[in-house]
This record gives sequence, structure tokens and C-alpha cells, in this order.
Amino acid sequence: MRSLLLLAGLALSACASAPPPAPTVPVRVMSFNIRVDVASDGENAWPNRVDAVAATIREADVVGVQEATPAMLATLDGELPAYTRYGVGRDADGGGEQGAILYRTDRFDRIDGGTFWLSPTPGVAGSQGWDAALPRIATWARLRDRQSGRSFVIVNTHFDHMGETARRESARLVVARAQGLADGAPLAVIGDLNADDDSEVARTFGAALRDTRLVAETPAAGGHATWNAFGTATDDRRIDYVFVSEGVRVLEAATLDRTIGDVLGTENPRLPSDHHAVTATLAL
Repeated sequence: MRSLLLLAGLALSACASAPPPAPTVPVRVMSFNIRVDVASDGENAWPNRVDAVAATIREADVVGVQEATPAMLATLDGELPAYTRYGVGRDADGGGEQGAILYRTDRFDRIDGGTFWLSPTPGVAGSQGWDAALPRIATWARLRDRQSGRSFVIVNTHFDHMGETARRESARLVVARAQGLADGAPLAVIGDLNADDDSEVARTFGAALRDTRLVAETPAAGGHATWNAFGTATDDRRIDYVFVSEGVRVLEAATLDRTIGDVLGTENPRLPSDHHAVTATLAL
């Protein structure tokens, strides 16, 4: 009996001295199609928007961008010294537009990552799938949060703007790949799906993951539409998303439908991109 009491006392002492589990620190995730740099955009061209795009990105901890060329990303690197960037271009040689993931260097360590192509041969760089007009990719990273010690997986993608079959098959591919990569860890899948929220694409994601705008613990901020065509869109299209796996609490969700003036504190009525950024604040 005395031995049992001694062992019990030692066990209680060990429990009392063990450090408490690290608290969960919210992570703000963002998806932002920053619109490729084309001179024909005139006053909406990249050089006139880059400051507002960078300021918007600084509002999140982990950001997936779409339509980002190497030159645009190099400019953002100079504007965002507190972030590390990960990703490759969608072309066979690694060039072209990227679905880069940016994350705060002082908070996260990348412990794994990669890119796959949205095609029947996802491991073949530059491969083009189904009826897609262009090669399309998904970039993923497994990040460890230094503040909590917890790891999670984020997948950033951009679906084809023309091919309906490509979007449908891409949705199936990304959902299956993302769940396999996460392997039970918390998961966020973000991006421009070029599909409305009543589409088969959105339903495919919704069957496996949770749409943060619909499940946030507080009412979602900002408007429904994420596609704005630099303020000329006449419909109410939501085509940019943040999805998460079960078990991830969604504290807040927002569409950042603001002007450059709103972002920078100026009089500029133009928009940072032809898409609004979308965010979700997550407890992993």
C-alpha cells in the first residue's frame, strides 16, 4: 500500500510540474487574387496598386496570392520584408504566374511544401488538364506555428477561367490531394475557384471542408461579391474562398471590399485589384 501511495504521489507531482499545453493563437489567413500586371489596365495597372496590395497583405499572417508573376513577386518582396515566400510558376520551366504562399517569418517555419498541376498528371510541371485554357496549379505548405508549436497545412489554388470540366475535375483533385497532404492535421484550402458559391465546384469543396464565410462564429464582414472587375462588375459573384477542415474554429471571416484610399488613408477611389481579398481568422 505504501508503495502504491508513493507511486501515486510521484505521478501527481509529475502532472503538477508538467508545463501546460501551449495556448492556441489565432491565425489570420488570406486569399488574394492581385491581378496580373498588364499595361492595358491603364490607371488600374500594377504600379498604381502595389502599395495597397502590400498593405492589404500585411493584415494577415499567411497569404495565398493568385496571378502573381515573378516580377510582381520581386516587387512585393521589397515591400514585405517580414514575410517569407514559397512557390513556383505554373509553366514547365518554373516560370509564369504563381500561386505563391507568403507567411510571417518571425512566426512560422515551413517544414514541407510543394506544387502540383491541375491535370490528370499532377506531378508533370506545365501539364494542362481537361478543357483548361492554361496550365493551373495548387501550391501547398506545412507550417509550424512557433507560438503554439502546432502545425497546419495550407493549399493555395487558382482554377481555370474557361474550362468547366477543368474546374470540376480540379475541385475533386484538390480536395483529395489536400486531405492526403494534411493527413489529419488542420487544413485550409484557399483560392480563386472561378466558380460561384452555388456551383458544383463549391459543392465539392463543401462536402469535404467548411466554407469559412458560412461558419464563422461572428457574422461575416464585407459584401458577398469577391469579383469586382475594378469596380465595373454588375453581378454579385463570390469566386474566392477560404475552406477549412473539421475541428478548425473560424472566429471571423471577411471580404475586404475597400478602395485604395481606404487601405492607404488617401483620397484614391480605385481598387487594389479586380478581386477583393478574403480572410478568415482561425483557431487551429
